[in-house]
Amino acid sequence: GTFAQEMDDLESASKFYIASLSDSRFPRVTSIRKFLDFVVIMANNKSLIQDAKGKELFDSNISAIQYALKEEIQKNKFEPRLFTDLATVHTIRYIIDEQDIDKDLSIAYIKQAISLTPDRPQYYNLLSESYVIFNEPEKAIQAAQTSFAMNENYNETYIFLVSSYTKSNDLDKAFSYYQEFLKKGYQVRSDDAAAKLGQKFIENSEPQKAEQLYNLWLEASTLEGVPENSKVLINLTIVSLILDNPEQAISYAKRAVLAKSSLEAEVNYIIQEIEQGRVEALLEQILE
Repeated sequence: GTFAQEMDDLESASKFYIASLSDSRFPRVTSIRKFLDFVVIMANNKSLIQDAKGKELFDSNISAIQYALKEEIQKNKFEPRLFTDLATVHTIRYIIDEQDIDKDLSIAYIKQAISLTPDRPQYYNLLSESYVIFNEPEKAIQAAQTSFAMNENYNETYIFLVSSYTKSNDLDKAFSYYQEFLKKGYQVRSDDAAAKLGQKFIENSEPQKAEQLYNLWLEASTLEGVPENSKVLINLTIVSLILDNPEQAISYAKRAVLAKSSLEAEVNYIIQEIEQGRVEALLEQILE
């Protein structure tokens, strides 16, 4: 897929989503949310938005979603999810434009949702997640702890506790929450938080702790008959190299390809570099 091809795909997808907003055959809020999911994917693919055409497309999509959400709010001012959707719009715009106004509006809209339904831990979790993105770890911890105090059996909250303590560099605390979380049952949604915590351990020169974390993650995410989790296997490959265990690294890398065939080219390159004894240069590339 060339860059030009990806651009064309983005353009036609954007047209499709904009048209869906005025298609009466589908519930409008559903169409808005699908469009929003698409724009989140755009925001995560920063290279496309660095192109002027891509940025223009991103901006016009954001405006269309904002306009549609505000119309829905006019019809129903007491629907908290419409406000959290608007918050998401401002968060992804902040990720791209880094304007403080988007940060402030995002937080204000989440707080509006909380004031409409104060008893829902997931809105405090969203608040926590947003504060992590906005690099305000203390507020992120506070929001996650509020959620946790409301309902200790809402297991997803642990993911936000792990993320916010990782962000504040309180890694042992983050790790203990991750262990508690796994005792209650693994969720794929926790993979990102685990990967970031492992990365922080490595940055803090504690690769043994990263390895310990990854082993727990691997064990928890591997069920009978389910392909292994390629994300944790790649992380285990990297930490094995750091811990000077190239044989083990190769074995994890090969398992990663079995779990996800699209990693084959990447993994073959890693194995080749290890076998050629170019581990340090390889790690520099990977850990950039």
